[in-house]
Amino acid sequence: MPNFFGRGEELGAARAILRRTRATGTGAVIAVTGEAGIGKTALITELRQWAAGDGFATGHEAAQESGNIAPLAPLLTALRSGPAPVLSQADFGALAAHAALPIWLVDRLTDQLRARATVTPILICVEDLQWADAVTRYALRVLPAQLVSSPIAWLLSSRLPIDALADDVAVHAIPLGPLPLSVAGAGGNPLLAVALAQGRLTEAVRHMLSALPPAAMKLLSTAAALGPSSTVDSLGAPPDRHALARLVREGFLADDGERLHFRHELLRQVLLIWMD
Repeated sequence: MPNFFGRGEELGAARAILRRTRATGTGAVIAVTGEAGIGKTALITELRQWAAGDGFATGHEAAQESGNIAPLAPLLTALRSGPAPVLSQADFGALAAHAALPIWLVDRLTDQLRARATVTPILICVEDLQWADAVTRYALRVLPAQLVSSPIAWLLSSRLPIDALADDVAVHAIPLGPLPLSVAGAGGNPLLAVALAQGRLTEAVRHMLSALPPAAMKLLSTAAALGPSSTVDSLGAPPDRHALARLVREGFLADDGERLHFRHELLRQVLLIWMD
């Protein structure tokens, strides 16, 4: 198998799961996690294209940090996306009667997907699960369990660990770590490496940081001014622990127990330019 931007192993594992889903008629969940810019969307795009060519009906949507237009919007939009949507217009319209009752809505959706899966295997992709609304999270916990006997694969991505997924369903974790890139300061992050080569580093960093709340941005800027590494105490007294934890979880800072370190020196350099 060709090396897909250094993700050949992960891509091969995910394809094998999809093949097994189709062959056995048994559902599965693929959970792709990693920091911003690490390549989650690229991997999912490749898998969607491969699955469509292999006979899967596919749907895709990403949750938005700014909020969705309605509960369950990322999932429902995924099911109506593309030139050949997973749900027909008639099926989608039939859900409207249950819009105010999430439990009934999910129950009705279960019946529709089960019927659709008797015709073709299905791949449902929802990205950026860290921003999904509560009803979407509930549905993605319940639906895979209820549809485990149908050939439906759920491909989910998040910057944060994905927990509270379906019971009694095989959940295959695919964590994406840094790539062995030679670009200095990129820390193995493909988005930063490509952006530097294309002269779009500032734009890439702005995209990476766009979802951070003001408290986290303030901490990150303070840390940048202190150097490649700093102590928690040097960030101010007392630092916002919630914001700090988010910076570590999302891969902007690394915590070795004694000091905080910038994962990507290029990111710190851009922050310093903005502060100048």
